[in-house]
Amino acid sequence: MNDPFPLTEALVVLLVKDTFSDLRHTSFGAQNIVPKWTGQAVGSMFEPLFLYRLQRIQPFTWRGGKQKSEKDVVHLGTPSLSFEIKTSSSKNKIVGNKSSTKEGKVKHKDRDGYLLAVNYDISSLEPTLIRVGTLTDDDWSGQKSETGQCAVVRNSTNMTTIYSS
Repeated sequence: MNDPFPLTEALVVLLVKDTFSDLRHTSFGAQNIVPKWTGQAVGSMFEPLFLYRLQRIQPFTWRGGKQKSEKDVVHLGTPSLSFEIKTSSSKNKIVGNKSSTKEGKVKHKDRDGYLLAVNYDISSLEPTLIRVGTLTDDDWSGQKSETGQCAVVRNSTNMTTIYSS
C-alpha cells in the first residue's frame, strides 16, 4: 500500500498546528485550570481535537473510531481511507502500543494502513515532526520484555515527512 495519504499535506500540517494551538490554550473549569501535560494526556486530547477540526473542514466525510476494530479516524464513504494517529514526545520515534505489533497477543484492529505520526515538544506543545504514510504489521517492533507495553516503528520507509521544525 503506497497510495497517497487521504488528506493533503497542507491540510494535515494546518490541522496539526491548529490542534496544538487548541491544546496550548485549553483550560478546564471556571478557575481556568491549566493541566500539566503528559504524553498520554496529549495523545488523549490530540485525537478528538484533530478530528473536530477535520470534521469542520470536511463535514459528513469523517468520524472517530467507535469500536476497537476501527482506525482512529474513519472515512465514511471509503473505509480503506481511514487512518491511525500516533503522537509522541520522542524526538523522532513513532511509538505505539505493543498490540500494534504482530507479537501483541490481542489484535483489536487491522494494523496495515494509513498513519499520521506527530512528534512534538512536551514543554512548548509545538509539533516538531509530522509524517504521513502507510505501515504494515511487519513495520512494528514490540519490546522484548513480556511486561513491556511499547512498540516502535522499525521501518518507516513508507512514511513521508511533511513538516519538520
